[in-house]
Amino acid sequence: MPSSSTSPSALPSISLSPSIKYPSVSPTILPTIFPSSSNKPSNVPSHLIFQNVTFNITLDKYPNETGWMIADQYNNVVHSVPPGSYAIELATVYESFELRLGLSYTFVLLDEWGDGLTGRVEISSDDSLAANNSITHLFSGESFSAFRIPFQVTEDGIIDQRTIITVKIKLDDYPFETAWKIVDSDGDCGQRW
Repeated sequence: MPSSSTSPSALPSISLSPSIKYPSVSPTILPTIFPSSSNKPSNVPSHLIFQNVTFNITLDKYPNETGWMIADQYNNVVHSVPPGSYAIELATVYESFELRLGLSYTFVLLDEWGDGLTGRVEISSDDSLAANNSITHLFSGESFSAFRIPFQVTEDGIIDQRTIITVKIKLDDYPFETAWKIVDSDGDCGQRW
């Protein structure tokens, strides 16, 4: 005769510790992310490797006007110091950062007053064996609010991406009516006179 009882004969059990099974992976198929014995990356995407880059900035008699920023090729500011951060006249400031290999960057020197500075900027790779170890720009009082130095970080060091051009203008009898500017493909004015 069937039982008319509605209570189960065994109570259900619940485990608070879930049992998860992970697939096993052989270590031989994982990517190598450590440098090989030749000190060069082995099968590593270049965007995962960094190079230590040093920025030496020699300030002038108005250091509180000076600031700077570093933007990557996607226009992301990766490091910056605003004007008003420096106080010691004629000091040389050393800043060092790890930047990704293979990316292009722009170092932008800022002058809050807009009269530029008399000083120097050196961008260098800490890899003393690199063929292209540094970029140096000397400032001799030219006026600017923002001076850009484009560069690329590579395994071979720092690559200067500036283009030097010469502009010759023959003026007429009214030179004070003449002005000119250089505009890049995005319409940004790099320098104006």
